[in-house]
Amino acid sequence: MARQPVKTGDMTDQYGLKWYFALSAASLKSRDHDWRSLIRAALSSARRHTTLRPHLLWDGPPAHELAQELRRQGVTVIPHRVPFYAELERHKPEPHWLGIASGAFLRVEIPVLEQEDEFVLYTDADVMFLADPSPALRQARPRYFAGCSEFTFQDGLNSGVLLLNLPQMRADYPAFISFIRQNLHLGLDQEMYRRFYDGKWEPMPPEFNWKPYWGENPRAQILHWHGIKPVVVRRLFSDVHASTHPELQALVARNPAGYRHYLSIHEAQFAPVAQEPCAVVLVVRDEASDILAWLAWYKLLGFSAAIVYDDDSTDGTWELLQQAASHWDIRLSRTPGQREKPHTWRQDEAYRHAIATYKGEFAWLAFFDADEFLSLRQDETVTAFLARFPGADEVAVNWCNYGSSGHALKPAAPPPLAYTWHGDAHRAINRHVKCFVRPRAVGAAWRGVHCFDVAPDRAVLASGAPLRWGGTEGIIDAAPDWSVAKLMHFQCRSMEHFIERLKKYPQLQGGTHLWASYDMRDAEDVWPQRLAPRLEAEMALLSGALPPAVPGLVFLVLGTAAEMETVLAAGGRVVAVEPDVRRYYALAERFAAEIAAGRVVLENYAPGPVPGGIILFTPEDGGRPYHVASISWAQLVEAHGMPERVQLGRPVPGFLPAAA
Repeated sequence: MARQPVKTGDMTDQYGLKWYFALSAASLKSRDHDWRSLIRAALSSARRHTTLRPHLLWDGPPAHELAQELRRQGVTVIPHRVPFYAELERHKPEPHWLGIASGAFLRVEIPVLEQEDEFVLYTDADVMFLADPSPALRQARPRYFAGCSEFTFQDGLNSGVLLLNLPQMRADYPAFISFIRQNLHLGLDQEMYRRFYDGKWEPMPPEFNWKPYWGENPRAQILHWHGIKPVVVRRLFSDVHASTHPELQALVARNPAGYRHYLSIHEAQFAPVAQEPCAVVLVVRDEASDILAWLAWYKLLGFSAAIVYDDDSTDGTWELLQQAASHWDIRLSRTPGQREKPHTWRQDEAYRHAIATYKGEFAWLAFFDADEFLSLRQDETVTAFLARFPGADEVAVNWCNYGSSGHALKPAAPPPLAYTWHGDAHRAINRHVKCFVRPRAVGAAWRGVHCFDVAPDRAVLASGAPLRWGGTEGIIDAAPDWSVAKLMHFQCRSMEHFIERLKKYPQLQGGTHLWASYDMRDAEDVWPQRLAPRLEAEMALLSGALPPAVPGLVFLVLGTAAEMETVLAAGGRVVAVEPDVRRYYALAERFAAEIAAGRVVLENYAPGPVPGGIILFTPEDGGRPYHVASISWAQLVEAHGMPERVQLGRPVPGFLPAAA
């Protein structure tokens, strides 16, 4: 039987566990919780320490600024409301109960919303990940679900961390929902799980739901801010007379040292990522059709520079590289070595030259080809990605080989946008890797671009797992894990590309069967499409079609206050386009000092392709639409200069310039 195409993400054996958490927009008003900071800390710790795939069940407007922020961070946001919301509303024993309950009960919906994986991890949003729970939890297979105790080690279930057996709980779902509807007087979800599944759930070690009032535990994997939250703990430590509920004060009094220890870890989640400079190294020949897209892609990912060796290109690649070098830090030269030697010999010479020449300037070097585009699945920048590996000298990223996606001729779109279909993780070719290395740690022996001479115990995969070779160095011993990063390898590209390659390298001649082996179509990956507007803008800059960027200037179009604060904290300047008049005035009040200092400019327009047009704008909260004057890309640039970066809160057709 032919293999059926699947969407990337369905192949659960390649990835860490799916991690679900839940929240209602109404609960965000609680000052003593500060859910935004709790969620940001949970996600930051998950990115740093785990391979979990975050999913948020969200009872709130889909366009809410927090939901948008989390989507940009790679969270799958699932807007949903429990089917018994009307009963919750009628029951409402006190004013704030509905907002809490509508979010808390969302976890019971996971079995019907998640139809792919058999087991998933649920946690409350007030957790931190201190280690990756996926390896241990994958070995557990509870009949219904597994959980930990609450205030002591033996006092019954705490529903803040659950490993769910979805097929079994899906079968129980109708009866469980009926039980909840009839027993709302019992309390929130935890009491429902305790009563309905009495004697059926299985215990997990407390390290998977560790509480600060139990003290410091180096074996703890998931820390749960059960009861009192960091915002209140911080207040108590700064003012012993601060007012809060006596029971919550008693929790801190049980183990102040434990709270201080985990509070420091919580605060560390908001510390800036160490900015270790990384350059990408390329040896290229005759790639005029895609070289600007390749350079723009790595500039977009935050690489400090590109070190490019041209191997006697004759199709205009050299000239395009020279043009691009006027707009980005590109260290451009010809390949060293004798011309009568094979291309691969000069390529190795260039790589050795890069390591020797730049080891004092860049903390990391990445060695990728012109048909290889790094895809970061959990980090916005390469510096954030590399910060995951403080003890590593080599980080290997597995290939993900893509086919033609039906293109016979060269497409106009850049490779990450034009080619979406790839081979699955079980294909042997995807066990190949390319590497980041710390050039100062590379030894004298040259082993090739797929494997460098570094200490074996300091070499890891992008997932964080130890790097273990199969029978050949450069090829790992198991199927790849693409959950953190992968190297999109457009080895095939269009049929036109493929034929040109055959002409260039006669040793590849093999007839139509070679094309069939390259043209993979097992799974589709549309993840890179989210970067399309920014990629096209970067290509336009590098092509010289746009003027040089103003250092530190960022355009935030339909963005958030949190994004503005991030740019300002990094020393940048912000031009924010905000059509919603209420949000515009709220931002003006919040950033009054920065506006006065010239670091923030607010534009109360709607972005659009036509300057001065009138656009019917619908507020994010679903309010009545009203007309707003539009502002074009050209007007913004004319008024403020070319930005170093553009961040769109949502796509705006025709707003950004197309790449030349």
